[in-house]
Amino acid sequence: MQSLRELYRIGMGPSSSHTMGPRRAAEVFRQKHPDAARVRVTLHGSLAATGKGHLTDQAILQGLAPLQAEILWDPKPLAFHPNGMTFEALSEQGTPTATWTVFSIGGGEIREPSGQVEPAPSIYPLRHMATILAWAQDRCGATGACVPVVAANGPAVALYEGLGFRTEAFRYHYRRRPGAGEI
Repeated sequence: MQSLRELYRIGMGPSSSHTMGPRRAAEVFRQKHPDAARVRVTLHGSLAATGKGHLTDQAILQGLAPLQAEILWDPKPLAFHPNGMTFEALSEQGTPTATWTVFSIGGGEIREPSGQVEPAPSIYPLRHMATILAWAQDRCGATGACVPVVAANGPAVALYEGLGFRTEAFRYHYRRRPGAGEI
């Protein structure tokens, strides 16, 4: 998980596996096949059985836009998962030039039949703490960083000391109602 945006996702329809996953799959397919004249998508299993009511077709059409698309409905599920989709890039003559089968496994995640996960696009250009700290120093004049950790948490303290966090900046404590017991 790269950010909370992967935990809390906003999408159309009542089911993330029927809208967010299919839309993401459509966007990935469009990016991989920008020269397709049009696209044919076959929804399998559960996606075909409830896709209209759950707006699966609309999510896919939005994800493929501006490409023209045809959606077919096949209620027979594929072996890997009940929420299967087969995307076909078509030439001007209607001949398939590429095919991709993918599954919407919930929460907007998609997987290929091999189990391979289609990675989410990176939203953060800086990937390592040293790079982030250097950026903050150059851009904002930051002179350090702070990581709050409970002093009694020896393993966490050791981890952060190993990363260069050595100075105790401040102490704080949690107030507890009398008789509440230990945390």
